[in-house]
Amino acid sequence: MSKPVALTALVVFVVLAVVLTFAVLAWQVQAPKANDRLSSRSIMGFRALVLRLAFAVANAAAKDASGFGLAQHAVIFGLDGLDVRCLHQALDNGLAPHMHYLRSHGVYTDNARNNRPAVSLPNWATIFYGASVMFHGVTSNAWSYCAPSNLSVGIPSILPPCVVYPDLFS
Repeated sequence: MSKPVALTALVVFVVLAVVLTFAVLAWQVQAPKANDRLSSRSIMGFRALVLRLAFAVANAAAKDASGFGLAQHAVIFGLDGLDVRCLHQALDNGLAPHMHYLRSHGVYTDNARNNRPAVSLPNWATIFYGASVMFHGVTSNAWSYCAPSNLSVGIPSILPPCVVYPDLFS
């Protein structure tokens, strides 16, 4: 698929997805009975489907980019707690040459934002799970062990039983 065709397909798909989303939401508001309304889980499933299809179209468009698919491994390098303004100051003053090299030879963003609460573990879980705290359930830096019920670590949990949310690796 050529870049212009893939880009056009992506734009058409995004417009269609937005129209469908608004149609579903409008139908939700106008549904006469509560039984006729979609559950929040159904709406989340619809959104997930739309996002997956958008990703598939964007992925098809990206395959034409030079170098796509050549890397066998990816490294996610995150600087926890670093204000991006401090990083820019160090880069501008030549105090971070290795970081400059990594940024000029890879992919980066200066626009990442934390997911509430502003605590390390929930935010890293959000990055790896691709879901908010509401879905993955990691709310603090406290340690708890998620294991099948027939396994025990001999340490009583102070937290309620956890739900294991599928991540990037499952």
